[in-house]
Amino acid sequence: MLFLMCKPKYHRVDCPINPWMEKAPPIDPANAMQQWRKLYEIVANLAPARLVDPQPGIPDMYFASDCGIALGNVFLESNFKEKIRHRERKYYAAWFRRQGYTVVSLPEDATFKGMGDLILWHDRQAVFCWGSALHPKPCRVLRRFYRTWVLSPNWR
Repeated sequence: MLFLMCKPKYHRVDCPINPWMEKAPPIDPANAMQQWRKLYEIVANLAPARLVDPQPGIPDMYFASDCGIALGNVFLESNFKEKIRHRERKYYAAWFRRQGYTVVSLPEDATFKGMGDLILWHDRQAVFCWGSALHPKPCRVLRRFYRTWVLSPNWR
């Protein structure tokens, strides 16, 4: 298992995209970086960890687990419901291409938030999908490219 992480160099809340961001206190950049470094140390001691470069003007890019899902040599990139997050997709896709992955994109009407919308069970024997932003198309793509069970209960 490999962990891809991104430093919170440009993190800030310009446009709250969920309720807890609206109520959050202002971000202390120095504290955020210190916390991130501690997390990175812990993760890097448990498994290989790689970094994608943060980009100016893309404040949520450090939520790297939202970027998509990579299994085997295929990366299914996220297609965020929030338009403000679309700009980060190209940087993650480029990183995965440089590592030799096949990058798969979804149709524009299929929202998908990477690990924010799913969880792997037993090293990809099954993928559980959920989330208010999840569209049925990512489940079909997961089934086709990863040849795994995909369970997607409809919570709505």
